Amino acid sequence: MQAQPLLQCDLPVLILGETGSGKSRLAQWLHTHSMRRDGPFQIRGAGDLHEESLSAELFGYVKGAFTGADEDREGLFRACDGGTLVLDDIDTLSMEAQRRLLHVLENGWVTPLGAPDRRSPVDVRIIATANTDIGCDSTDEAFRSDLYYRLATICIRMPALRNRSDDIAKLVLFYQNAFRDECPKLDKGQEIQPDAIRLMQLLVLPGNNRELRSAVYTLMLKAATADVVEINVAAATNMLTSNEMGHDYLKGLRQKVRRDDDLLEKLLQVTNHNKRLTARLSGFSHQAIYNKCRAYGWN
Repeated sequence: MQAQPLLQCDLPVLILGETGSGKSRLAQWLHTHSMRRDGPFQIRGAGDLHEESLSAELFGYVKGAFTGADEDREGLFRACDGGTLVLDDIDTLSMEAQRRLLHVLENGWVTPLGAPDRRSPVDVRIIATANTDIGCDSTDEAFRSDLYYRLATICIRMPALRNRSDDIAKLVLFYQNAFRDECPKLDKGQEIQPDAIRLMQLLVLPGNNRELRSAVYTLMLKAATADVVEINVAAATNMLTSNEMGHDYLKGLRQKVRRDDDLLEKLLQVTNHNKRLTARLSGFSHQAIYNKCRAYGWN
């Protein structure tokens, strides 16, 4: 489902996708461009909360509700009244927390812990995210189907970064500029060149956006310390093969290229058929690259 038509819609949203694929960023974009843009916005990772504190965090509590409850607390639902609450990793919620969340979505009010007769109306848009498929066809029986159907009226599946080549190019430039903003003293005018960006598009990054950001920052930092201004594919190769972290970025590419000759040919094209660079990036020997070029007619 495309996100653009959802901007003037106030229904709950469920965003599914791998870790680091940009679910939280999309949730913030939906809020910023929605009718609730002037209201509060909070993101809370459900997996970061202990079971005993989860309900108190979400729904609030009154003084004396439990040991340590020294004063009333409104909870995230009331704090986000008129705005948007993003619940990350909603698949980690306990069944009891799921039950209470469903109750809020269906009735529009919360009851704080320690005051079961006190009803506080709330007007909150819920955006939930999950790393795994929690739909009715999923084998996960720890998630309530009625809550799923309530959330999944609008369901967005975020593709992994490896399937969004055009986005990678845009993100490389975005993170390059972010590095300059965050590390102005290390901004020596270094710039990632188009051939290096094409190399980044071939990397296999399980961490998706987070790992791409780390890779870009690594290149920018190494270029600054080595007084390299143009980070072309040759410079990027030197930087990525010079330490353990760089080898981590290349690990997935090397595993995939050994069973995918089409990918190896693309890598050759990125290096402008420089066999030595291709060998360093792919993990093949220079002779192996030479033999493959001769066998397949790659000139």
